[in-house]
Amino acid sequence: MGNQEQLDQKVKDLIQQALQYTPDSLERKKRIKALLDLIDYLPEAFSKERLGKFKGMRSYYDDALNTTADDITKNLERYIKNYGFDIVKAEPENIRRCFVKCHKMIIIGDLQDKWKNRNSKYQPKFVNDELFGQHRSITRGEMIRDTERLSPIEQAIFDDNKHQQKLLWDYVRQDPEEILRNCYSKKYPNCTCWELCKRRFLNEPKGETLKEIAQALGIESLRTVKSHFDRRCKPLLKEIGKKFGFEGE
Repeated sequence: MGNQEQLDQKVKDLIQQALQYTPDSLERKKRIKALLDLIDYLPEAFSKERLGKFKGMRSYYDDALNTTADDITKNLERYIKNYGFDIVKAEPENIRRCFVKCHKMIIIGDLQDKWKNRNSKYQPKFVNDELFGQHRSITRGEMIRDTERLSPIEQAIFDDNKHQQKLLWDYVRQDPEEILRNCYSKKYPNCTCWELCKRRFLNEPKGETLKEIAQALGIESLRTVKSHFDRRCKPLLKEIGKKFGFEGE
């Protein structure tokens, strides 16, 4: 038996074992966790390193995976019924393929839910040094109809959000009205909102921390940089974001 066949059999075994316990039992939770630990090794699986068009949501993945684990634990019987196979007689490869599809469908929904804002269509939010516009969640009913590729609605929402973010960050990078450049600390004129935003959000491959920025600008007090960023820069970014359809508090 090859490595892939062994993995497929492991997936089947864990699902069969999980079904022997009640949805709220610790034993089922342990089996589902072991099952999800295999995701990185399963072909075509939607793992943290293989998010494809959703790579901008990577910072949400771990949190979403916990929600996905709870969902699969509680609804395992229902998902198996949806795919219409006999868990005992079905080939391990077919079970693995269905599990991968099911996991992808659920975790995409959970990733979208992390973006969801109950009060507005969009909400700028600072998460891991990135500003995301939040969209309504795609229903799982919409996604389960097409788990091999993005649904048209899902693709439209993703593309729209991606386009808006690009416009926003292009504007910040250029600062055409010099709104960000003209907002600076009185004690440190080089500590402008444009300099802070550029270093924090636009530098490649990753943004700088406020401590790194303070050191780069020759500012001894980290509190000065943090205060200016929180009190002056964040409000400006939110105002600029509204120009591109982002609505925040």
